[in-house]
Amino acid sequence: MPKFWMATIFLSGALGCRTGADDGSRLREIGEPPASGGTSCPDVSVSEVATDCPWAGVARDLQQALIQNKNVGTLLDAEAPGITASMQNDAKIPAWLDLWGYAINFDENAHGIIVDPGIVDLVNQRMGAARQFDVTIGENITRSVTNAGVQHTYGYLFSTLNTPYGYKRARWVNPNVSYGFGLEAGLLGPSPSMGTLYMNVTYFAGSIAFAADAAELAMLAAVPNDKRQIVAEAIRNFDYKSLKVSRLSESLQMPGSSRRVVLRTDLVKFPRPLVPTDVAWLIYSVYDSVDGRSRLISAFPVGQATVDKVTAIDKLGNDKAITTVYNAYVPGVSGIKLIGSRTLR
Repeated sequence: MPKFWMATIFLSGALGCRTGADDGSRLREIGEPPASGGTSCPDVSVSEVATDCPWAGVARDLQQALIQNKNVGTLLDAEAPGITASMQNDAKIPAWLDLWGYAINFDENAHGIIVDPGIVDLVNQRMGAARQFDVTIGENITRSVTNAGVQHTYGYLFSTLNTPYGYKRARWVNPNVSYGFGLEAGLLGPSPSMGTLYMNVTYFAGSIAFAADAAELAMLAAVPNDKRQIVAEAIRNFDYKSLKVSRLSESLQMPGSSRRVVLRTDLVKFPRPLVPTDVAWLIYSVYDSVDGRSRLISAFPVGQATVDKVTAIDKLGNDKAITTVYNAYVPGVSGIKLIGSRTLR
């Protein structure tokens, strides 16, 4: 088992839509969306909207190529050259992969695989991440697990699973998070004007979740000067101390051992929410005493109902049933209901 551990506003279908011909004669910039969306996109029969494109179309093309045993890497390069260029830059700082934990490639609400396993393996390969692996969770339930950062950024762009909360890519292709923090539209999206989706999200979420984690903050700060452009300047220089953050800590003392695990849910209030339905950014992370490290799991915008549920007073205290959520996989914890304490600060 592996070790424990937009410059363009994405409105009215602007993502991937171009005026004028593109004959491939110019170089594409890092993170630039494809010039075409592959197969017909959006597919309204499966509730897609303009901001799902071109990613949903590219995902369907990749899935079809896998079925036909075609070279999906070549197809990804052709249809999404900006993203492949981003991944090439991300791979230059492999240590950041260890700032993320593990994610289960299955959505319990939608009862389906989130990202085609062939696409997961392709993206992992491009990022220099370990291949996905299978684990047994609960009562003989087998699930595939992969690096949470790779899965929850680029992987989600190419997910075709429609969940009760919509498509997974919505958190990145909509400008809500970037605007919510007063950032340039799309800076925390697939086509940022500077940096990459993975690097910008890792740095931004990590600077919040790792505020008291010296080792992880040191890893974020250790970007070589010649690679600093991989993270947007506005994200590097953001005033993180100005943010209002509430943290739910779910602490577990593992039975029969000295191992301590803390599941951490940070609710970061948007200083300037773009839409009333998104009031905060939820960042889920895990601390594990096995190696004394903290790791990110996921990040996405949430509404007031979720904030109220996470911070409910009657759920706090000792002797509470606790398990992992948000597709997190923590060895020896996920799929098991354990008793621990739940505190809010």
